[in-house]
Amino acid sequence: FHIWLQRNRENGKKAMNEKASFCSVAVVGAGISGLCAAKYLSAAGHDVHVFDKSRGPGGRMSTRRQDGHEFDHGAQYFTVRDVEFRDAVELWRNRRLIEVWPGRIVNIANGVVRDDHETLERFVPVPRMNALCRDLSDALNVTFEARVSRVERIKGAWNVTINEQKESGPFDKIVVTPPPEQTIEILTTAAPRLIHQIATVEMLPCWTVMIAFEESIDVEWDGAFVFESPLSWVARNSSKPGRAQGETWVIHGSPAWSEAHIETDPASVGEELVAAFFEATGASKTKPTFKNIHRWRFAKTKKSLDTGFLYDSELGIGVCGDWCRGDRVEDAFMSGLALAKAISESMIS
Repeated sequence: FHIWLQRNRENGKKAMNEKASFCSVAVVGAGISGLCAAKYLSAAGHDVHVFDKSRGPGGRMSTRRQDGHEFDHGAQYFTVRDVEFRDAVELWRNRRLIEVWPGRIVNIANGVVRDDHETLERFVPVPRMNALCRDLSDALNVTFEARVSRVERIKGAWNVTINEQKESGPFDKIVVTPPPEQTIEILTTAAPRLIHQIATVEMLPCWTVMIAFEESIDVEWDGAFVFESPLSWVARNSSKPGRAQGETWVIHGSPAWSEAHIETDPASVGEELVAAFFEATGASKTKPTFKNIHRWRFAKTKKSLDTGFLYDSELGIGVCGDWCRGDRVEDAFMSGLALAKAISESMIS
């Protein structure tokens, strides 16, 4: 992960000759944005502690494992546009952490199937989507099942409250990466100047259905963007490199449909979206042998910050995430990297 040091050796030597100070940093969230920030800051010599409410890393780059099945039920793949992200991707590819998903991807509208002509390669971590974040979290100080509910300034330093009862700290800097509404809750009394900007972001939800079948579904493609439907995306999860054998599918409800049904009973959501799956794809109807439903309240960015990140150097609080730039995995990575650079550079005088 020292790719930036490799590309900027002269700058690194110059920085070491300048007067640099090191700080303690609390990073809230072990998705790719938080882990990227944590890795960079740790490599720069700072003392970093990551907190995440889940049992493992990944955020929306996560994998659901149940009853012998596995599903990438959040992010489905990622593409590369930024040069700096491409460097990281090549490093991961050389280490065989990721592979190209060669599956046939199509567009479906009103029953008409057309190949999708996106020219960018689609990458997936192997053997499952959360594998990359697990690798990034290695050698970091990470505490899982630790939900940060607020941060508080005490005697010139920051403390974080975990699971509403336990405090951790002190920290010189705070990096907060959850979706906007959750970040606002954490920073309510700590960073009013940032909250005003964060509140301008608009997010959309996504209902996700994970299903498995005894036999293969009779379609000649592996993933589809769906239009004019309650669905936005369907994918044969088992077609991705390194995935377990079997016929497993992931179904994403469209943002509009998911928002309109945000409080609908999950069982009803599952029935409606599975029915929409067969209607949209034209596949022969068959009963799933397994079905699970997950609601992502903050899945897509409708209106982003377009600033990359937010950082109040006076308070020592930074905010990053895909929603600061867009909603791609690449956006999350680049946002975390940009914030980490800003914090590290602010410590050099």
